[in-house]
Amino acid sequence: MTRLSTMVLIVLVFTSINFAVDIENCTVIDSPGEYDLIQSLDGLHPNPSEYYGYDDFCILVDTDNVTIDCHGYEINYNTSQYASNPSAFTVLNPVQNLTFANCAINDYDYAFRFDPNWYGYNTIGLRDVLIENHTIVMPNYSSSYQDAIVMSNTHDLTVRNVSLVNATSLVYAYDTSSTATESTNLVVDNVTVQLQSSG
Repeated sequence: MTRLSTMVLIVLVFTSINFAVDIENCTVIDSPGEYDLIQSLDGLHPNPSEYYGYDDFCILVDTDNVTIDCHGYEINYNTSQYASNPSAFTVLNPVQNLTFANCAINDYDYAFRFDPNWYGYNTIGLRDVLIENHTIVMPNYSSSYQDAIVMSNTHDLTVRNVSLVNATSLVYAYDTSSTATESTNLVVDNVTVQLQSSG
């Protein structure tokens, strides 16, 4: 192998490597790619109302083709911050191909909120979402809002290897006749649920 072909091979190898973006605070993700938590997160995004008038999230995903890997780190809701129905992850646009992996999510009313109709009704919806390898502990108080995943107009959602504690339900789909399309094709594999006790 000549020196020139060796250099070309090295350049090709390095340009094909995708480096993940580090997440160290609650944030908005608006560029496709891979994202890694490098520490546990607490609370809500510091200026959430700047984003679509929605103010109750830690991480908002606003683009296609995103993979978020928590690597076992926690995302914890700080109850001293008031929010109505806070969520760890929120998607408000009709995007596709999202993966959320390996998180420990604690004390949010919703671990995941998928509402692609936030801007108005659309026929596309949120598509091709994978939620895998999570431990989700919902708040330990009586509330009608303790669904691990709340969604509308969401299609091809797979939930795999999730342990859920203190929940009222795994998934709450609030599709109505006013939404453009109803959610379709939910696949659930190896999910353990400890429901909230009534007493």
